[in-house]
Amino acid sequence: FGDPIPGTFKSCKYVVPGSHTNIASSATLATSYVSPWEALASVNNKIVPVNSADKSGGAYGNWRGDTFSGSTEWVSFTWPADITINAFEVYWWNDGLGIATPTAAAIEYWNGTAWVSVGPIGLGLNKFNGISFKSITTNSIRISMKSNMATGILEARIYAVN
Repeated sequence: FGDPIPGTFKSCKYVVPGSHTNIASSATLATSYVSPWEALASVNNKIVPVNSADKSGGAYGNWRGDTFSGSTEWVSFTWPADITINAFEVYWWNDGLGIATPTAAAIEYWNGTAWVSVGPIGLGLNKFNGISFKSITTNSIRISMKSNMATGILEARIYAVN
């Protein structure tokens, strides 16, 4: 996924102080692919799953057959104006069938001309995986993910600096 911006990536231990706001639900979503029977809009609907198999709040999944297994997919969050962010969380979906935990995932932001790597994000199940980083001002951020099968997301949170 590329090298992180020097000095931006911190370890997977992160802190999101109370002065931050989850702005994921105000973003317009796009993706490399979403299965027709799944819902891209579920990744920012603010419904927190009970575990990684809990699809009750909807799920984003990108299964489209074995031909695309192992491909890199992405979900982007875009706002009409620049925002300043410093943390991202994702809750992975794993259905035990065609949707599996990614083998690698990373956060990238749009700098106006290209996607720039912020760093890798955790792959744990049954929890939010987070990354914190130096404040970035952008109008778009995305999560790229790769798996031996297809990947899925139940919920994402993106924290703006107030």
